[in-house]
Amino acid sequence: MCAGSVGLTFAEAFIRHGRLAEAPAAVPGLLGVLDDPRFIDAAERLLGGPVIPECPEGVLYFAGAGWHTDDGVGVRGVKFAAYFGELTADTGALRLVPGSHHPEQHARLAAYRDRQLPVRTAAEAAAYQASIPGYVAATSPGDVIAFDLHTWHASVGGRDRLAWTAVYQRCPQTAAERGRTLRSVHDSFEQAFRGFDRGRYPIWRDWLGGAAGHPRRAPVIERMRQAGVLDLPGARDGW
Repeated sequence: MCAGSVGLTFAEAFIRHGRLAEAPAAVPGLLGVLDDPRFIDAAERLLGGPVIPECPEGVLYFAGAGWHTDDGVGVRGVKFAAYFGELTADTGALRLVPGSHHPEQHARLAAYRDRQLPVRTAAEAAAYQASIPGYVAATSPGDVIAFDLHTWHASVGGRDRLAWTAVYQRCPQTAAERGRTLRSVHDSFEQAFRGFDRGRYPIWRDWLGGAAGHPRRAPVIERMRQAGVLDLPGARDGW
């Protein structure tokens, strides 16, 4: 887990855009963030090698979130999250459990969670949420949080919160890793584009088509092609 400020100034454009599902990717500055060295270089350092991006998402969070991770298939990846408002422990700032991305710590947390279930009342849910110590990543607009997809995280006390997120996966090295990567990217593709107006808000088509003007983009696209990402069903329509 790490956090820092990269001077992002696209909150106004996102809010004015009016689309709360995938609006950020339709704003050229946000789409270009995917191969911005501040992000892709950091992802490669954190994951120890070349990476490929998943669909970026704009999200309106409107309540708290219980303890969870962002990987269910066994891929190696890092998520970047930028919130467009000031967030503290009392207003929904992200909480993360340091070290929980390691398998042994994950197993201990999962076993503890299973012992607490089922949670039947709001009071029981609140007690369970508070029983796991988490680091509060308070942020201001322009800050970005990066965390391993296997890190346990949650949010408490927040209401409407706008965020932009992007996930990078380590390029698969084996056939088994490739299968997991394609399953994960396909799942994110399905979530991001269900009911999405591709004509009005293009996402990957513009990004792929603009590779000539961005020297970092072409090799990333080639890695996506080699991994089979661009052969996924519907990729040419939405991507």
